[in-house]
Amino acid sequence: MGKTAAARADKPSGCGHMFIAIDVATLGYPEDFQAKVTELIEDVKATPLAKDASEIFYPGEIEDRHDVLHRAQGGLVLLEQTPTDLHKLAEQCGLDAVPVLGDRP
Repeated sequence: MGKTAAARADKPSGCGHMFIAIDVATLGYPEDFQAKVTELIEDVKATPLAKDASEIFYPGEIEDRHDVLHRAQGGLVLLEQTPTDLHKLAEQCGLDAVPVLGDRP
């Protein structure tokens, strides 16, 4: 603990990710869905805090805050190998990463 994310970036995090895309329009009106999500967030945030807790976070909230902070500071700090790895991954998927990542290192 105490090290910055950049200081630990060269070590495996043990973190896993799963991504699911859902077209909320298939469930009803997107405006209604957004209103329900907003209401859910407000309800969660209004929940009494556990002892020693300062705030309740909804999924992705901490990451969103860090994203705003990093963008304000000029962007994310990446290991030198990361852009190369991303270009290789894009190629394996039949994609061109140059428009997003710039020229390959």
